[in-house]
Amino acid sequence: MGASPGRDTLCTNGYTTTPVRPIRGTAGEQERQAPERGTVARIAGVNIPTNKRVQISLRYIYGIGPKNAKDICDALGIPDARRVNQLTDEEVLRIRELIDREYRVEGDLRREVAMNIKRLMDMACYRGLRHRKGLPVRGQRTHTNARTRKGKAVPIAGKKKVTK
Repeated sequence: MGASPGRDTLCTNGYTTTPVRPIRGTAGEQERQAPERGTVARIAGVNIPTNKRVQISLRYIYGIGPKNAKDICDALGIPDARRVNQLTDEEVLRIRELIDREYRVEGDLRREVAMNIKRLMDMACYRGLRHRKGLPVRGQRTHTNARTRKGKAVPIAGKKKVTK
Protein backbone atom coordinates (compact mmCIF):
# COMPACT_ATOMS: atom_id res chain seq x y z
CA MET A 1 0.00 0.00 0.00
CA GLY A 2 2.95 2.28 0.33
CA ALA A 3 2.19 3.37 3.90
CA SER A 4 5.11 3.94 6.20
CA PRO A 5 5.52 1.45 9.06
CA GLY A 6 3.73 2.35 12.26
CA ARG A 7 0.89 4.24 10.54
CA ASP A 8 -2.67 2.98 10.15
CA THR A 9 -4.06 2.60 6.67
CA LEU A 10 -7.63 2.42 5.41
CA CYS A 11 -8.62 -0.82 3.66
CA THR A 12 -11.22 -1.17 0.94
CA ASN A 13 -13.73 -2.50 3.48
CA GLY A 14 -13.45 0.69 5.57
CA TYR A 15 -11.52 -0.77 8.52
CA THR A 16 -8.17 0.58 9.60
CA THR A 17 -5.32 -1.86 9.78
CA THR A 18 -1.83 -1.59 11.12
CA PRO A 19 0.73 -2.94 8.69
CA VAL A 20 2.91 -5.82 9.83
CA ARG A 21 6.47 -4.83 10.72
CA PRO A 22 9.05 -6.15 8.30
CA ILE A 23 11.41 -8.82 9.62
CA ARG A 24 14.76 -7.34 10.56
CA GLY A 25 18.08 -8.98 9.88
CA THR A 26 19.05 -11.72 7.49
CA ALA A 27 18.37 -15.41 7.75
CA GLY A 28 21.84 -16.05 9.21
CA GLU A 29 21.59 -13.62 12.13
CA GLN A 30 19.06 -13.58 14.91
CA GLU A 31 18.47 -10.63 17.17
CA ARG A 32 18.68 -11.28 20.89
CA GLN A 33 15.56 -9.43 21.93
CA ALA A 34 13.29 -10.32 24.82
CA PRO A 35 10.01 -11.38 23.19
CA GLU A 36 6.87 -9.67 24.34
CA ARG A 37 5.27 -11.83 26.98
CA GLY A 38 1.78 -11.01 25.78
CA THR A 39 1.82 -14.70 25.00
CA VAL A 40 2.22 -17.27 27.74
CA ALA A 41 5.48 -18.44 29.28
CA ARG A 42 5.89 -22.22 29.17
CA ILE A 43 7.62 -23.87 32.13
CA ALA A 44 7.59 -27.63 32.81
CA GLY A 45 5.04 -28.15 30.05
CA VAL A 46 2.54 -25.72 31.59
CA ASN A 47 1.46 -22.37 30.19
CA ILE A 48 1.72 -20.07 33.18
CA PRO A 49 -0.23 -16.77 33.19
CA THR A 50 1.82 -13.71 32.30
CA ASN A 51 0.00 -10.93 34.08
CA LYS A 52 0.43 -12.41 37.58
CA ARG A 53 3.38 -12.32 39.95
CA VAL A 54 5.99 -15.04 39.42
CA GLN A 55 5.32 -16.71 42.79
CA ILE A 56 1.61 -16.98 42.01
CA SER A 57 2.13 -18.14 38.42
CA LEU A 58 4.53 -20.92 39.39
CA ARG A 59 1.75 -22.48 41.49
CA TYR A 60 -0.05 -23.38 38.26
CA ILE A 61 2.53 -26.15 37.87
CA TYR A 62 1.38 -29.40 39.52
CA GLY A 63 3.75 -30.12 42.38
CA ILE A 64 4.75 -26.51 43.13
CA GLY A 65 2.91 -24.83 45.97
CA PRO A 66 3.42 -21.56 47.83
CA LYS A 67 6.57 -22.65 49.65
CA ASN A 68 8.30 -24.15 46.61
CA ALA A 69 7.40 -21.10 44.50
CA LYS A 70 8.93 -18.78 47.11
CA ASP A 71 12.04 -20.99 47.39
CA ILE A 72 12.51 -20.92 43.59
CA CYS A 73 12.22 -17.12 43.46
CA ASP A 74 14.61 -16.71 46.40
CA ALA A 75 17.18 -19.11 44.91
CA LEU A 76 17.20 -17.24 41.59
CA GLY A 77 17.03 -13.75 43.13
CA ILE A 78 13.71 -12.82 41.55
CA PRO A 79 11.93 -10.06 43.53
CA ASP A 80 8.48 -10.78 44.99
CA ALA A 81 6.81 -7.99 43.01
CA ARG A 82 8.15 -9.13 39.61
CA ARG A 83 5.53 -10.30 37.12
CA VAL A 84 5.98 -13.02 34.52
CA ASN A 85 5.72 -10.60 31.60
CA GLN A 86 8.68 -8.66 33.05
CA LEU A 87 10.99 -11.72 33.10
CA THR A 88 13.78 -11.95 30.57
CA ASP A 89 14.37 -15.07 28.49
CA GLU A 90 17.42 -15.87 30.62
CA GLU A 91 15.36 -15.76 33.85
CA VAL A 92 12.67 -18.01 32.37
CA LEU A 93 15.39 -20.43 31.26
CA ARG A 94 16.95 -20.43 34.75
CA ILE A 95 13.54 -21.11 36.34
CA ARG A 96 12.93 -23.96 33.90
CA GLU A 97 16.35 -25.51 34.58
CA LEU A 98 15.99 -25.21 38.37
CA ILE A 99 12.57 -26.88 38.33
CA ASP A 100 13.80 -29.69 36.06
CA ARG A 101 16.86 -30.27 38.22
CA GLU A 102 15.44 -30.08 41.77
CA TYR A 103 11.69 -30.70 41.71
CA ARG A 104 9.44 -33.56 40.66
CA VAL A 105 6.51 -31.95 38.87
CA GLU A 106 3.65 -32.58 36.44
CA GLY A 107 3.77 -35.97 34.65
CA ASP A 108 6.50 -37.53 36.81
CA LEU A 109 4.73 -36.59 40.04
CA ARG A 110 1.30 -37.69 38.78
CA ARG A 111 2.79 -41.02 37.69
CA GLU A 112 4.45 -41.52 41.08
CA VAL A 113 1.20 -40.78 42.96
CA ALA A 114 -0.74 -43.18 40.70
CA MET A 115 1.89 -45.89 41.23
CA ASN A 116 1.72 -45.43 45.02
CA ILE A 117 -2.07 -45.81 44.97
CA LYS A 118 -1.80 -48.87 42.70
CA ARG A 119 0.78 -50.40 45.07
CA LEU A 120 -1.60 -49.92 48.02
CA MET A 121 -4.44 -51.53 46.07
CA ASP A 122 -2.24 -54.50 45.05
CA MET A 123 -1.18 -55.06 48.66
CA ALA A 124 -4.87 -55.10 49.66
CA CYS A 125 -4.14 -53.08 52.78
CA TYR A 126 -6.90 -51.01 54.37
CA ARG A 127 -6.03 -47.84 52.44
CA GLY A 128 -5.82 -49.80 49.20
CA LEU A 129 -9.24 -51.36 49.76
CA ARG A 130 -10.74 -47.92 50.44
CA HIS A 131 -9.24 -46.65 47.17
CA ARG A 132 -10.57 -49.69 45.33
CA LYS A 133 -14.09 -49.21 46.74
CA GLY A 134 -14.05 -45.46 46.09
CA LEU A 135 -14.57 -44.57 49.75
CA PRO A 136 -12.76 -41.98 51.90
CA VAL A 137 -9.26 -43.16 52.76
CA ARG A 138 -8.26 -41.04 55.73
CA GLY A 139 -10.83 -41.99 58.35
CA GLN A 140 -13.70 -39.65 57.51
CA ARG A 141 -17.23 -40.71 58.37
CA THR A 142 -19.37 -42.28 55.69
CA HIS A 143 -22.76 -42.62 57.38
CA THR A 144 -23.49 -39.11 56.18
CA ASN A 145 -21.43 -36.94 53.83
CA ALA A 146 -18.50 -38.40 51.81
CA ARG A 147 -20.44 -37.56 48.65
CA THR A 148 -17.29 -36.55 46.78
CA ARG A 149 -15.86 -40.06 46.97
CA LYS A 150 -19.14 -42.01 46.90
CA GLY A 151 -20.80 -40.07 44.08
CA LYS A 152 -24.35 -38.81 43.80
CA ALA A 153 -26.83 -40.27 46.29
CA VAL A 154 -28.97 -43.02 44.75
CA PRO A 155 -32.42 -43.68 46.27
CA ILE A 156 -33.08 -47.23 47.43
CA ALA A 157 -35.72 -48.90 45.23
CA GLY A 158 -38.63 -50.57 46.96
CA LYS A 159 -38.51 -48.46 50.09
CA LYS A 160 -41.91 -46.77 50.22
CA LYS A 161 -43.66 -44.70 52.81
CA VAL A 162 -46.25 -46.48 54.94
CA THR A 163 -49.77 -45.18 54.35
CA LYS A 164 -52.35 -45.23 57.14
